[in-house]
Amino acid sequence: MGRNRFIQVNQVHPRVPIRVGTQSLQVFKKKDTTVDWCLRNICSLVTIYCISAKPLLMRRAVAHKETSSLPYKVLGFFLLTRPAGRPWTSLRIFCACPMDSKAEGRQNPVPRKLLAFLLLQVLFATALFSYVRQGSRSGSPTSPSCPETPLQETAILRPPAPQLSSNLTILLWTWPYGVHVPFENCFEVLGVPDCHFTVDRHWYPKADALLVHHYDVYLDARKLPQEPRPPFQRWVWYSPEPPSKHPVPDFMDNLFNFSMSYRRDSDIYAPYGWLEVLPQPQKVTVPPKSKLVAWVVSNWKPKYVQVRVKYYEELKKYIQVDLYGRRHSPLSGSQLLSTLSQYKFYLAFENSQHEDYISEKVWRNAFLSGAVPVVLGPSRKNYESHIPPDSFIHVDDFSSPRELAGFLQELDKNATRYESYFRWRSRLRSVNYKSWGYQFCKACQALQQKPAVYQTLPELSKWFK
Repeated sequence: MGRNRFIQVNQVHPRVPIRVGTQSLQVFKKKDTTVDWCLRNICSLVTIYCISAKPLLMRRAVAHKETSSLPYKVLGFFLLTRPAGRPWTSLRIFCACPMDSKAEGRQNPVPRKLLAFLLLQVLFATALFSYVRQGSRSGSPTSPSCPETPLQETAILRPPAPQLSSNLTILLWTWPYGVHVPFENCFEVLGVPDCHFTVDRHWYPKADALLVHHYDVYLDARKLPQEPRPPFQRWVWYSPEPPSKHPVPDFMDNLFNFSMSYRRDSDIYAPYGWLEVLPQPQKVTVPPKSKLVAWVVSNWKPKYVQVRVKYYEELKKYIQVDLYGRRHSPLSGSQLLSTLSQYKFYLAFENSQHEDYISEKVWRNAFLSGAVPVVLGPSRKNYESHIPPDSFIHVDDFSSPRELAGFLQELDKNATRYESYFRWRSRLRSVNYKSWGYQFCKACQALQQKPAVYQTLPELSKWFK
């Protein structure tokens, strides 16, 4: 028996990903040129020929005395040599087919047509190789279909993740009241794609929107941007306070695209609180109260200036009112709700009377502490458009502070009537104004939903008064 014949193929290439459709496949690929491609395919043909021609051709090409003939010389050269310095030389084919003494005398037919075709391929590749090398020396470009530069690695494609951020950049022109506040992720707080918030004014030429806090600019137009306004940029005017405290000057007319405030007719509605329906009714238990009436007030002005101070001065003549605040008994933020929860009633007196202006005095100080709010502000009808009619007591329902004091004292003695002001809590829950970052996200949400049609507020000063 003769020794085993073998064919060894050793191919080494750098590992790079190749994109196929929407998938990425890890394959082995090497830098290609036109000549490399041709020669590599010819080598494959040679290998196939060596196998199909059976041992005779291989013996003659490698060890037989007939290697003096031109076809076999070319074939032997092609199999046993390699051109130096070419990338395709990493592909090496060794065909060792030793002479079998028993097969020496056999007359195996040689597929001469296949050998002739192979010879033509070799001649064509040699000519093309010489042409390309000559062109590269003279500076001519190689084939554009097979670039000389290696393939660049690209990231492996993955299924697209849910969109958690939008392309909107919102520039906050000033910190509200000069106080630094944290931004929030709008996807987490509102379930909408997040916006890029910044206070860096270098973003002004390319920001999609400008958010202006009214209090910080209303006294001087020069506090607003002085550079030319980008044509695509939308300006949002934001004021959480009523106009009696911070009026809107005329220079703000025809300047802003959207209004944002506590008013329901604002382009972006940003209230101090709201009600949410509970998934299912729940039992309400009113905790015991040891005190009667409380009022927390920081913006204290004389009774001839503020209606609420004048009303308080009359009310305290007929009922005990515990006063807290900056000029009275100070309360820290951590003490506020625990202190007010001891009282049956809380005086939710607004500093001014404007439609829809229902502040944290109701939503936080009263509702969150578990006290019944006694309100002074807009009309009862306006209050009822925001909160249940049986959740509060309005001063307008009484002819005088004295009559109101008598009513509160009656409720103090009648537990059933007092607890009727808590029935709404079995089906609803109050949600308090959460943070500045939450309100900024309201603007982010609205700007994504608003149509691209350009609009301006021609009479902001008349509307907000």
